[in-house]
Amino acid sequence: MSSLMFCRDGILRIRRGVYDRAEGRHYPILLPLTEMEERWPGTFISLLDAALELEDGLDMREALLNLAPWSAEVSAIANCRFDLFLDEVRKPLASDHFDDLDTIGFVYHQEIAAEPQFERDTDKMFKRIPGSRMYEMRDSRPLITDRIDISGGWHCGGYKKGTEDFFDNNDNGFGLSLSPLTKWHHLKLKVIEHYWLHDRTIGSDHLTHRDGVLDQANPMVEDVVSDSGELYGRRVKVTAPEPTLHSLILRGLIWEIGFHGSPDETAEVSADIGDRVHECDDDRALRDSLLGEDGEVDPAALAQAEAEIEAELAAEEAREAAEHRANPFEEKDIKTLEIARALMDENPDLIRAPEGLPEVPDADCRQSEG
Repeated sequence: MSSLMFCRDGILRIRRGVYDRAEGRHYPILLPLTEMEERWPGTFISLLDAALELEDGLDMREALLNLAPWSAEVSAIANCRFDLFLDEVRKPLASDHFDDLDTIGFVYHQEIAAEPQFERDTDKMFKRIPGSRMYEMRDSRPLITDRIDISGGWHCGGYKKGTEDFFDNNDNGFGLSLSPLTKWHHLKLKVIEHYWLHDRTIGSDHLTHRDGVLDQANPMVEDVVSDSGELYGRRVKVTAPEPTLHSLILRGLIWEIGFHGSPDETAEVSADIGDRVHECDDDRALRDSLLGEDGEVDPAALAQAEAEIEAELAAEEAREAAEHRANPFEEKDIKTLEIARALMDENPDLIRAPEGLPEVPDADCRQSEG
């Protein structure tokens, strides 16, 4: 089967070979995939499960440029604006780039865990903390399912210079999805060829048998112990699956950097997280202000704070309800309805809508009311 090589010159190549039957000799040949695509359209899509090679020294910028000819396909598969990320990766390295990191490590993660299920006294999962704008999970009771879930996939992170243990995430293995590509497109790509299969079933409240799935008597199995000495899992070293175009690059890398859609949307999410951190700090200060001299919550101060918070939340809810009345559908839903109505007018038998098609306010109305 053909394999793909991501090359440092920005050209994605397919590894083919010819066999000279007279000489009994095999000649490997690396061809630009664009040339194959030109002759056989759809070649890129047909190779999603092809084995993958990364040329030694390949960095993030070079890897993404390998995919540039298939920007539309990558955008569709990874559900992001890959063309905009290509624009970012073509920019010079930022002056405040991550100088302490030098590697994007691809590590395969897989774990065995109990399938969880909980019982609650209400359908609402969260409740507001008294005297606070923050929410916490309601109490729940774990139920025995006696079912096992096994999940796995390639994940990538930024690693410091000289890293040898890519599974020790203490002050290492940094997530990069919220950082601009201009800060880290110089990092070299490295695939880790083994991984730890983790058993997370030990002590699970969802299983009748709580001693774990992996046999502790097997010398290949290691205990996973917390800093306090508590056993919370077991693991065994396994050879990683063969990386493919889809599993490693499109799912493991592009999905990571494009998770929020585009560079601008990523920046918005990053800023929003920063705002929420400040909100948490403000909320903590608010709760501290409710404490009396004895360190206990002052009932009068709590009642006043609750009244103010309830009024603010009610006002926010009213504003949100008004906005939803003016703009009941998101843009993607409006486009779906426009397509559905056009097809309905063309041939009603093409559309199946058991609940009917809702009316969409016209653009002028949405704009003026919004």
